[in-house]
Amino acid sequence: MQMIEVNELKPHPRNKEFFDDISGDKWEDFKKSIIRRGIVEPVVVTSDLTIVSGHQRWKAAKELKILEVPCNITYYPEKDEKLNINKNDMILEDLISTNILQRGIGNCNPMKMAKCIIELERIYGVRQGSASDGSNQYVKKADLNNSAEQKSQEQLAKQIGISVDTLQNYKKLTTL
Repeated sequence: MQMIEVNELKPHPRNKEFFDDISGDKWEDFKKSIIRRGIVEPVVVTSDLTIVSGHQRWKAAKELKILEVPCNITYYPEKDEKLNINKNDMILEDLISTNILQRGIGNCNPMKMAKCIIELERIYGVRQGSASDGSNQYVKKADLNNSAEQKSQEQLAKQIGISVDTLQNYKKLTTL
């Protein structure tokens, strides 16, 4: 962990696509917490100082005129041959997964949660159906271009702490 100047950090270009800013009383409480305790959890950034996790901490630090924040720099290779995933997808997976786990499902805009699920399904190569109905739930490893690991909807739902039915309901929002 190291201290990095707030003005050197830059937001991930797709963060707003998936997550809303905290607002209202929750935002004021969040800032009060930082005033009392400081930034307890370091902001996670890439080697070029793009924020992966910690956009709200960064925003609060700017508003509170805090000059430096604790950061963990994560180095991502251009491609992970073992997992068959490229750098941008590794970063995006971390952005989505860490934010869902930190914010909790209840703190997320339902449409944006649906976008998160669809993006994670793309990264993991998730397909419709289940193993018991004989459908092609997974893509063959040779056919994957950007998949970290093949997962079922059930595994993805468990990873983000929701039921498969809830996962599917979120996805339906995108087709309304």
